[in-house]
Amino acid sequence: MANIKKKTILNDETEFRKFVVKSFTKVDQRFEKVDQRFEKVDQRFEKMDQRFEKMDQRFEKMDQRFGSVDLRVGGIDQRLERLEETMADKNDINDLMNKIDAYAHKADGFFQETVMMSQEMKRHEKWIQQLAKKLGVTLDY
Repeated sequence: MANIKKKTILNDETEFRKFVVKSFTKVDQRFEKVDQRFEKVDQRFEKMDQRFEKMDQRFEKMDQRFGSVDLRVGGIDQRLERLEETMADKNDINDLMNKIDAYAHKADGFFQETVMMSQEMKRHEKWIQQLAKKLGVTLDY
């Protein structure tokens, strides 16, 4: 009976070993499939990393462009500020118009005065000619 038990145990052990080996083989095969899947996932991630690197390079170029645009806009802002500082506003224009009006008024008065003086000089010249004629004096020009 001892022989029967040993055979059964051996048979059971060898069958158990075969079962364990077979099970581990199946598990190993599954892990190989999982490893293959992970390799594919890794390859996909590598492709995505490469794409992201290209995108990063593009964004860097865009950042550089925006940096130059910012500099240009900053320069334009400074120029506009200088123009606003020196630009005449409505009050300045009104002051200038008032000064021009005052000058025109003075010029008009001067012109009228000149006309009146011219007429007065003509009268004086006429009187001098009349006096010279009555006195018998000859006037040379």
